[in-house]
Amino acid sequence: MTDAATEATLLELEYALSGMPEGAISQIVGGVREEVEGLTGDAAAGRLFELGVPAMIAEGRRAQRDAPPRPAAVPIVYEPPYLARLAAILVLAGGLVVPVFLWVTGIVLMWSSEAWMQRQKLLVTLLPPVAGVVGGVVFGVASGATSMPLVLVPASIAALLAALGSGIWLLRTAGGLR
Repeated sequence: MTDAATEATLLELEYALSGMPEGAISQIVGGVREEVEGLTGDAAAGRLFELGVPAMIAEGRRAQRDAPPRPAAVPIVYEPPYLARLAAILVLAGGLVVPVFLWVTGIVLMWSSEAWMQRQKLLVTLLPPVAGVVGGVVFGVASGATSMPLVLVPASIAALLAALGSGIWLLRTAGGLR
C-alpha cells in the first residue's frame, strides 16, 4: 500500500464517520493517522488491516459514543425459588387435599410471585373454575341429569383435575420438577 492508498483509506474513514461531530471525526481520523505515521508500503497496509475496515471502525466509534452512561448501582430484586415452588405445591395440593383453601392460598401466593407472567397467572386462576362449570354442564346435558348432586360430582372432578394439572405445570415451570 502506498502513501496515496493510506490517504484514500483515511478519506474513506472520514466519509464513514460523516454525521458525527467534527471534533470527533478529526480526533478519530487523527488517531488512525498517528497509528500509520512513519509507516510506508506494506507496513502501513498491515497496520490499517489490523485496525479494521473504515466502516467497521466508524460503527464501533458510533456505538461507543451512543452508549448510555453506566447507571449507578441498581438493587437486584431476588425472589427465593422456594416461594414459587410453594405456590405451585399449594395449587397442586388444592387439587387433592382440602381443595378450596389450599388452592386459594396457592393462587394468592402465585399472584405475589414474579416467576410467571400475568397471562399465565390468569390462566391458572381461571382454568379450574371454568373446567368445573364446563364439566358440570357437559355432564348435565349429556346425561339429562336433573338433580344438582349428580351434576356437582363431575363438575368437582373436572375442577380438581384442572387444579392438579395447573399445579403440576406451575411446579414444572418454577423449577420444582426436572
